[in-house]
Amino acid sequence: MAIGATWNTDLASQAGSVVGKELRALGINLLLGPSLDVLESPRAEGSLDMGVRTFGGDPFWVGEMAKAYISGVHQGSLDKIVVVAKHFPGYGGSDRLPGEEVATVRKSLEQLKQIELAPFLAVCGNLADEEHVVDALLVSHIRFQGFQGNIRATTRPVSFDASALSQLTSLPVIAEWRNQGGLLISDDLGSRAVRRFYDPAQKTFDPRQVARNAFLAGNDMLYMGNVRSNIDPDNYTSIIHTLESFTQKYREDPSFASRVDESVLNILTRKYQMYPSFELMNIIPSVYQIDNIGESSQTTFDIIHEAATLLSPNKQDLVINLPNPPEHNEDLVIFTSTLSGKACSTCTEQTYFSVDGLELAILKNYGPPNAREARSEMLSSYSFKDLSAFLANMVAPEGLDYNLTQADWIIFALLDVNASSPETQALKTLLTNRYELVRNKKIIVFAFSAPYFLDATDISKITAYYSLYSKVPEALDIASRILFHELVPGGASPVSIMGTGYDLIQVTAPDPDQIISLSLDYQASDLLNLSGTPEPAEVPMFAVGDKLPMKAGIIFDQNGHPVPDGTTVRFIITRTGETTTTHQVDAVTSDGYANGEFTIDLKGLYEIKTISEPAVVSNILQLNVTSDQGAIVTALAPTDVVEMTPVAGDSAEPVSTPVVDLESRKPSFMDEWFAALILLLAQAAGVYYLFTRSHTLDSWAIRAVMLTLIGGWLAFLYLAFGLPGSNGLPILAVLLITAVGGGLGLLMVYLWRWLLMIVEQVD
Repeated sequence: MAIGATWNTDLASQAGSVVGKELRALGINLLLGPSLDVLESPRAEGSLDMGVRTFGGDPFWVGEMAKAYISGVHQGSLDKIVVVAKHFPGYGGSDRLPGEEVATVRKSLEQLKQIELAPFLAVCGNLADEEHVVDALLVSHIRFQGFQGNIRATTRPVSFDASALSQLTSLPVIAEWRNQGGLLISDDLGSRAVRRFYDPAQKTFDPRQVARNAFLAGNDMLYMGNVRSNIDPDNYTSIIHTLESFTQKYREDPSFASRVDESVLNILTRKYQMYPSFELMNIIPSVYQIDNIGESSQTTFDIIHEAATLLSPNKQDLVINLPNPPEHNEDLVIFTSTLSGKACSTCTEQTYFSVDGLELAILKNYGPPNAREARSEMLSSYSFKDLSAFLANMVAPEGLDYNLTQADWIIFALLDVNASSPETQALKTLLTNRYELVRNKKIIVFAFSAPYFLDATDISKITAYYSLYSKVPEALDIASRILFHELVPGGASPVSIMGTGYDLIQVTAPDPDQIISLSLDYQASDLLNLSGTPEPAEVPMFAVGDKLPMKAGIIFDQNGHPVPDGTTVRFIITRTGETTTTHQVDAVTSDGYANGEFTIDLKGLYEIKTISEPAVVSNILQLNVTSDQGAIVTALAPTDVVEMTPVAGDSAEPVSTPVVDLESRKPSFMDEWFAALILLLAQAAGVYYLFTRSHTLDSWAIRAVMLTLIGGWLAFLYLAFGLPGSNGLPILAVLLITAVGGGLGLLMVYLWRWLLMIVEQVD
């Protein structure tokens, strides 16, 4: 999800490249990932348990990120890793954990193609670009109600249902991908979900039957996982018995044998593509490749940096609510959702997200001997478990009560909020039941996991709410930099967040404040004269019967990215003549652009504009067809003027030339103001030098300097306020007028002295 929050496919590719390079260095050649599940409607329970393992909630962007990531894995591994996209056909709409229970989703195949299946179609299509095409799909244990049109019919888990899986793999894109050697791999056959489905009483589970059903459903490879029969002593014995049953079935059943041969051929074909020679030394990596491990910190930092998101409040309100970072005399209390675990059943338990992780990051970046903005005395760190005990009036660490009372800032490093774990509920309990403890304090929440665990009421009590989407060490570093205002979050959540009112469908829709660029879409040949100098290309003429090619875009969404492919765009063509008629041409976007075509049927004045709701404003193209010779297209306000003569060497697309409003031009305070100030100071210094040499009274030198400065500055201010005659002047003219103003001030000094002399003579 951190990758998804960057909305940057280049970073997705870089992340994949790191994965491919490091796995290859370890000798691994199969990756069960990435997840292509679309988290369309996150909720506090159920599907939220997928957490940050998905790229996001928009099917188009999940597909784009997945293609880039897969391409990166292939490039980083030198095409020595089989990438397996999961969980086909998509877990995003489920309400159960994939490994805990077989979930049922009420969607038809047509509905699945719109959301869940879309990313899988994206990574299986366009086989010409081999780098981003996935090698295999991991088939999930999920069943559908209404899948085949009957709303009351429920499939078996797709991984075991030959009919349902066949319908999915018969989709044209998937079928072609399968014909080119794409593999299907079953999800874990030893998971709790499968065991509960086949053996609810947990007494008669038979791995042989489960494996056979999964294979006959269409899977080429079977992920056995921790599969174990009730009568076998261990997992190994169950697998051996399963292999023996397959061997016996292969010898006895020609149809089964043919199916096995087909899958084995697909698997061996892919292996030969990776390793043309099956020699062990060609597969085992060099020991020196181990140096490639752990060199990705900069890529990770870049991803977390771009992903970091301000969830609440908006940027304008944040400046008001939190104008300054923590001061050196302010106290900070940090509460952290700690995380520990074992890499294996016999491994020592390790802490992956420590109670003092954020504190150490703050001291590293801002403690002595660095900027000296943070001191260890001002920081105190506790776990959510400590806070939970304190709120329940149980034994809590000494000093927590005092530090919480004295704190100016209270910072929460949040992983998740799980109803089954009271410790993770500590933040919500504090905000709901003991808010008096933190009232009038700055409350900062950093979400290092999914960003949607807090509701609107909780968020309303928080000063600032950020999301980093990841618990890697770099995320703690970025959080500390955000806290001290060194970095400004620039990411945007890739999923909807109910608590903040962030609706992904709305923010990926066209920005209503943009002006859509509309132009002709035609190919014009670039003309060169004998000297090689570019000459204007021929401007096309359009007459009755001609087709008018139109192009809109790039159209941006409300996050500033090109809108997803398939966004509806309407070209509106209005003809004014003896009668007024209006035509509409509908199109959809691709890479942010939309193309349409209209046939000119009658003479008259044509005006063309485009809309893509909620964006409804575009520039207008006008075509006045009054004769058989045709006419050229011209562009009208309210926006860019479309120049219809591309120059040689550029693309043959129309060039948009912005309209510059010279009447609104004013001197820049970064260049003209500074230059005028230097000029006036130099002019005043020269005047002072001349007066002190030619006059005995120093007071007249002071007067001369002051009036020179006043005269010059008044002249500059006249220009700065854009008064009549001052617009559009180059900087040299501005400086000249300023100097003249200074000269007029000096002239006033001489006039002053002359008047005084006349008065003295009269007296």
